[in-house]
Amino acid sequence: MRINYILDGAGWATATVGLGGREVVRSVSYLHDSLGQLADAVLDLDADREGTAVVFMAEPGEHHLVLRRAGDAVAVEVRWFDDWASWGMCPPDRYQIVLSGDSTFAAVREQVVAALDRVLAEFGVVGYRARWVEHDFPVAAWERLKHA
Repeated sequence: MRINYILDGAGWATATVGLGGREVVRSVSYLHDSLGQLADAVLDLDADREGTAVVFMAEPGEHHLVLRRAGDAVAVEVRWFDDWASWGMCPPDRYQIVLSGDSTFAAVREQVVAALDRVLAEFGVVGYRARWVEHDFPVAAWERLKHA
C-alpha cells in the first residue's frame, strides 16, 4: 500500500494510491479538502467505523478512495466518476473501479501519516493554506494520528 500527496501549485496537488504493484495518479483540486478527509478516514477506521471514503476531486470528475475495515484488514478500492458524484452531479453508482485490493490498517495509517508529515515538513501550516486556498492543513487530525 502506498499513498502520496504532493502540492503542485496554488490549488492543485497530485495524489497517488498504489497497491499490489499498480497505482492511480491523479491531479486533485482545492475544491475539496482531500488531505483533511484522508486524515479523517484513518481516524474513522481507527474508531471501528467499518467503511469510509476520500474524495479526490479533479476538474472534471473525481476519484473516491473507499476503505473498508474488518479487523486488521482493509479492503481498498479506487473508483473513478466522470463528474462530481460528491456534489450530486452524477449518480453515485455510476463509476469504474480502477484499483482494488487489500492492505492492513497499520499500512494505511502509516502511509497517511507519512503523507501528512511530508506536506507539513515542506510547506508548514501557513504555506499549506497559501497553496491550498480553501482549506487549512488538518493539524488536529494529524496530531491525533501521530499520538494514536
